[in-house]
Amino acid sequence: MKRACYLVVMAFLGLVSLMQSAHCQEQKKPPEGIRSNHASTDYRWDISLDAYRLKGASGMNPFFTLRYAPNPRGAFRWSIGDISWLSEKDARGADSSGILPPDAEFWLHRRVFNVVTSFGYEFRRNLKLGQLLYGVDAWLYWNNNYQYSSPETWTTIVDLSLGPFCGYKYQINKRFSASVETCMAFSYQWQKSRNQSGGYNYRDRHIGIEPNYISRLNFTFHF
Repeated sequence: MKRACYLVVMAFLGLVSLMQSAHCQEQKKPPEGIRSNHASTDYRWDISLDAYRLKGASGMNPFFTLRYAPNPRGAFRWSIGDISWLSEKDARGADSSGILPPDAEFWLHRRVFNVVTSFGYEFRRNLKLGQLLYGVDAWLYWNNNYQYSSPETWTTIVDLSLGPFCGYKYQINKRFSASVETCMAFSYQWQKSRNQSGGYNYRDRHIGIEPNYISRLNFTFHF
């Protein structure tokens, strides 16, 4: 009987020791969602703000990027560089006595609508420390400008660009990361201007290739 009790106690102590050892090994593992290469795979969505844009606005430096990663190997992304609307009226003409009639017309009447946005896909490859990013973005720049300044003129500018890019991301913690990217822009621009009477009509097409050495410096929140 004593021998049986002794064996039970030894088995119990061995089980406790085994559980304690397993617990210690678990504590040494990285937290869930942070792998040894600092690449978070727990969240399919993330949102980025571009700090590099603070030095000056640029079409290829978006201030906002939203990503959706259906799998750890890549993500779809949508970026906004600019969405703006401007409407202004200025400089009404006075009569010969210097009095401004209430029905006087504006000499300058201007409306401007501007959109800069992109859609793309990024591939992701885990490194020993951090993550390599590469892919391509399709950019759209659209500017529509109407101005009444005798005569009325309309100007439309459309710029379509492809921007292959590559970058590096470092996972600060489970929710936050920082990344930097560089890209090459291949663009086609189309511009047209005309006035109300049709006496002036201007068209221009331009093809360009331009490197953007630091296209993004993103700070990203994963959710």
